[in-house]
Amino acid sequence: LHPVSSKMIFFSIILFFNIAISIVQANYDVVKRLRSIREAPQLISDAVLSSINSSNGEVDPKVMDEAVKSGISEEFVRKVAEDAYKKVTVEGVSVREIRKDMRKLRKRQQQQQSSQQVETSYKQQRYTRSGRPDLSFESQRALSVAVLSGFRSHDGKIDQEAMEDALRKGVS
Repeated sequence: LHPVSSKMIFFSIILFFNIAISIVQANYDVVKRLRSIREAPQLISDAVLSSINSSNGEVDPKVMDEAVKSGISEEFVRKVAEDAYKKVTVEGVSVREIRKDMRKLRKRQQQQQSSQQVETSYKQQRYTRSGRPDLSFESQRALSVAVLSGFRSHDGKIDQEAMEDALRKGVS
């Protein structure tokens, strides 16, 4: 055996890490793209179920077309479907377990959609503006002076001059 220089080992390690980083980045991009497709869990579930229910593990062409039209790559759909088919045929996982997992996937999608709807409706309620127009800086200042005069007075009444000034500046 020839001794291997430390430079060669170092470059091999760097090459390995570069390849690993590329693979992780590619997987992250796929996951990110899938998360942006709202109906992805449903379509992937349909593809897996059509694969395990077929005699040869092929995905139904209609299901594949729907998935591709939504933006999921055909290669990804085939890979997921093949993996599920192999689990059933080679590893002995029951079709029932795969169907159960697909139901969980669909439920997770439904839960995410309902939580997004609740979050959206909350945001709409929280950030809706009142019907009154925005006040100018001078109007806001005059209103603040009038209100603060009420806080500062010993009887809690707003100074009439300050209130009239605020009304003149557009506070209604």
